[in-house]
Amino acid sequence: MADTGRIEAPVTDGILEYGKTDEAKEKKSGSSVDKEMFLQLLVAQMKYQDPMQPMDNTQYVSQLATFTQVEEMQNMANSLSSNTANNLVGKYVIMHPTSTTGATSEISGYVDYTVTEGGKTYLSIDGTLYNYDDLYSVVDEEYLDTASIAASFSSLMSALPEADDPSVSLDLEETIASIRQTYNSLSPYQRSYLKEDEVKKLEALEERIAALKEAANSKETASDTSTGSVSSDSEATASEDTSSAADGSDSSTGDTGTSVGE
Repeated sequence: MADTGRIEAPVTDGILEYGKTDEAKEKKSGSSVDKEMFLQLLVAQMKYQDPMQPMDNTQYVSQLATFTQVEEMQNMANSLSSNTANNLVGKYVIMHPTSTTGATSEISGYVDYTVTEGGKTYLSIDGTLYNYDDLYSVVDEEYLDTASIAASFSSLMSALPEADDPSVSLDLEETIASIRQTYNSLSPYQRSYLKEDEVKKLEALEERIAALKEAANSKETASDTSTGSVSSDSEATASEDTSSAADGSDSSTGDTGTSVGE
């Protein structure tokens, strides 16, 4: 039956050289020697010591002191991790967990709560526990909101045509004005995350809309002027016709009077 607790390390003169363990195995475990492995190494060293040259008691005391230091440091690290993890509750985090096959994935979300089991601290995200050691990044709330605003602004601008596109018309005036109002309401920090070319596109569209409005107003003014001129001519013609009719009536009346007199 295989011994799952077996420790492999070179032995020189009855002394286990635990400082020269296989580096590949240490990297695979992803951590340095913990207190349990340190104790196993110490027991193995005592077991395989040279009976003709046993270890000095001073060495044992030194080993035990080192073991105590390792244990205290590990407990301190676990406590620090737990306290730090508790401060992440309600925060938006990005995790990079590694599967059993060695593939790394990305998980993001808000931390619901933390739990410590077996000396390990776990973060609960959307009902699933993730090892605190897999924490990749903590995202600031303001940055998260700003990134969302920048994405929305980009989506709105991509739906609009370029300023020199023939399809640009005054029908877009209200939409462009609404986007400008949204832009003006942003803080300098939020504006700094908007793409410069999209802001320039908004400005170009505003200039195009202004030019279209000016052209439309000029055309309307010209039309009104033309209509007014035609109306004046009609009125003048009607006035002349009325005057001529009056003169004809007076002449006819004069002739009639003469004829009666005679």
